Amino acid sequence: MLFRSKYSNKSDEVQQYFASTVNFPVRFPQMNNCTLIGGEVKQLGDDQIAQIVYSFRGQTVTLFQTPLSAIDNEIGSFFLPESIRSKLSNGSWYVDDSDPNCVLTFWTDNGMLFYTAGSVEQNAFRKELSNGFQNVGAPK
Repeated sequence: MLFRSKYSNKSDEVQQYFASTVNFPVRFPQMNNCTLIGGEVKQLGDDQIAQIVYSFRGQTVTLFQTPLSAIDNEIGSFFLPESIRSKLSNGSWYVDDSDPNCVLTFWTDNGMLFYTAGSVEQNAFRKELSNGFQNVGAPK
């Protein structure tokens, strides 16, 4: 697994980093109550996972993004349990609400898999995600 990182609280720097590093457009959430920490790219085989790292109420939370092809059973590098896959295939969000102080949410949009993880109050953080997204960068 290969890691590449860009630590900056300036969104334009992190956006430029992703645009020059990954082979898919990265979407940034428009969150009002989070502080950007930076971005990281993980290389798993032929697949890339973009990670946008934020601080939310003093805790770190990460938004991950990768093309859906990365979770393909035949060729993908990324494993998702069938319980999550079935929810996503119906167009639903998968929300693990077993711990109200931990956010673990998966959803898909336009051929991309998105998921968040962090030790934060999940309902408050999901409200942040509901503000919408902007596309950043274009495929190389």
